[in-house]
Amino acid sequence: MHDEGLDTFYDKLQDNTLNPIKEIDENIEKFDLEGFKKKYIRINADGLHEINLIIEGIHCSACVWLNEKVLHKQEGILEASINYSTNKAKITWDNEAIKLSQIIESIRAIGYNAYAYDPKLQEERASSTRKTYYMRILVAVFGAMNIMWLAVAHYAGYFSGMEQSFKNILNVAQFVLEGHIMAIKIISSIWIRSWLRVLCLPISTLFMP
Repeated sequence: MHDEGLDTFYDKLQDNTLNPIKEIDENIEKFDLEGFKKKYIRINADGLHEINLIIEGIHCSACVWLNEKVLHKQEGILEASINYSTNKAKITWDNEAIKLSQIIESIRAIGYNAYAYDPKLQEERASSTRKTYYMRILVAVFGAMNIMWLAVAHYAGYFSGMEQSFKNILNVAQFVLEGHIMAIKIISSIWIRSWLRVLCLPISTLFMP
């Protein structure tokens, strides 16, 4: 990073966390196959190649900055712009100077992944993400409603002279519910999931370049 003049990335990162580099088994040579080119790559009037990619692993503007800088440093790439809100990248390059597989490899080398933008596939991924969020909302609503009823029971017991043993039971139940909700929130967070993945990776892949 320092040798390439990209060490200011860490200043832009600020308090955001990085995902560890993931090992990707996907065959990178498929990006240069004719079938792939016909489906995803456009050739403009100047004979330059264009493609829309989805960059996985982008969580902040610093990630966008780093990917764009790395891509612009590749000889043969004339344009590389990334939309932060959609993670969608538009790349224009001279295929005589650099192959798409090399472009993808440069993105993977800094800990991200890229695949061709496919509206149908993107909708499937978005649907999966929405289901995850809906499930989190349901868990939160379920927990909040039960905690509310426990709180109502506490107040009712205060005025009706509830025995201490029943109060203790309510306290334990409330603690269990709140702890369960907090545990789900922590485990599902990006930061925690990143560190869980770290434990499964070889030592050589634990650090960003």
